[in-house]
Amino acid sequence: MTKRALSAGLAVAVLLACACAGPAAIINKQLSAAGHRTFGSFGELATTLFDGSGRVSTAATAISAFVVLAAIGATVAGVWQIMRGDRGGLELAASGVFGVLGLMAALTVVM
Repeated sequence: MTKRALSAGLAVAVLLACACAGPAAIINKQLSAAGHRTFGSFGELATTLFDGSGRVSTAATAISAFVVLAAIGATVAGVWQIMRGDRGGLELAASGVFGVLGLMAALTVVM
C-alpha cells in the first residue's frame, strides 16, 4: 500500500469519525425538521417504508449484521495472513476495515 493510499484512507476515517460525532444524522434531522418521526435503527426505517412489514425489518437487520460480520471476518483473516507472512494480508485487512467504515458511513447518513 502506498503512502498516498494510506493517507487517503486515514483522511476518510477522520472524516467519518467527525460525521459520527454529530447529535443526529442527516435523514433524522430532515425528518424532525419536517415534523415527522425519527428512526433509531435501520430496521425501524425499513418497517416504516414498507408499511409495517416485520419481514422487511428482519431482513434489513440481518443484512446489516451480515455485512458487519463479513467485514470483521475479512479484517481478522487479513491480520492472520499478515501474522503468517502470506501475501495479500494487508489488502484483505484493509478491505475489512473499509467495509466496516463504509457501513458506518451509510448508517450514519440514514440514521
